[in-house]
Amino acid sequence: MALRDQPYLPLYVQDFLNDEKLLECSASATGVYIRLMCMMHKSDTYGKIAIKPRDLSIFGGIDPLEQFASQLVRHMPYEKNEILKALKELVGEGVVYVDGNYLCQKRMIRDSEISEKRAEAGRRGSSITNKRFDAANDATNDAAKPSSKATAKPKSDVKHKYAETVKLTEAEYSKLVAEYGEAVAKRLVELLDNYKAATGRSYKSDYRAILNWVVDKYKEELRKSGKESSSGTNQVNDLWK
Repeated sequence: MALRDQPYLPLYVQDFLNDEKLLECSASATGVYIRLMCMMHKSDTYGKIAIKPRDLSIFGGIDPLEQFASQLVRHMPYEKNEILKALKELVGEGVVYVDGNYLCQKRMIRDSEISEKRAEAGRRGSSITNKRFDAANDATNDAAKPSSKATAKPKSDVKHKYAETVKLTEAEYSKLVAEYGEAVAKRLVELLDNYKAATGRSYKSDYRAILNWVVDKYKEELRKSGKESSSGTNQVNDLWK
């Protein structure tokens, strides 16, 4: 499922609260920022808000942030001047940035790209599994025939980088998504990546490391934050910063 189709914004609260750039902004700017991310979550291009063509013709020639403020005032319960002031703070501190006719949030854009890659990997992994199942069935059905073909041997699974230091096969990642859901699978990978990057530790199988201890680490994280469900997993209904 694409991030924009999810009914919540996946973000880690601790990251949001400790964002040094956002801490430099006023409470008003933070309120505008939260609503801005909600709009970016439902935008056609995830993590970006574009100036509409009709607004370009109306507001063309003025400062880009004023163009965005003139457009956003129709979707936020704030005055235009308050929105414009907040946008100047957010852009000035690097929380969001302007790229042509787009107002952008870097991490949301990056996470959308990662989500799409992982979804595609999951689809490819499912396709590989189905092909293997079909091949096994064909071999079983033809076993009594003298000229029956042997079951085709699958190609070696190639490991792909799902984080800076974490490599998994498509099938392994698909299993994590099937077992825990994409948001949790993503967090499990991130926890292992942070640990390996900080300690220099390496594993013969990152997938086994996730099953052996990262899942327990994730559950402990949920317990500390008071968000663990009865099944031990949770969809983190937060915002990506």
